[in-house]
Amino acid sequence: MDIVAIVLVVLKKWKPAMVISIIGLILSFFLAFIMPFIWVSFIIYLITLLVSISGLKNEDNTYVTSSSSTSRSTDDIETQLNKVQSLYNKGIISEEEYHESRKRILGF
Repeated sequence: MDIVAIVLVVLKKWKPAMVISIIGLILSFFLAFIMPFIWVSFIIYLITLLVSISGLKNEDNTYVTSSSSTSRSTDDIETQLNKVQSLYNKGIISEEEYHESRKRILGF
């Protein structure tokens, strides 16, 4: 279960990593009396929990800053749309990514 928490953190799946880490912390705390080396897992879960919390805070902050910049100029939006169109025409991004990027740029 330690590895699952680490993989979720690496994949930036903050909420599932946090849930796994909390469960792991609780289990490793109670198992520490039976198995002496379980403290290593306890430390891993604690680190993944802290990283998950930090990741969630950073994710929330980036959302706030990106939504506050809605007063962008028309030229900036047009430039971004042209870049996305160019990436799509070159085959660098898929059609789905193209449409998602357009929606994000236009604020939908």
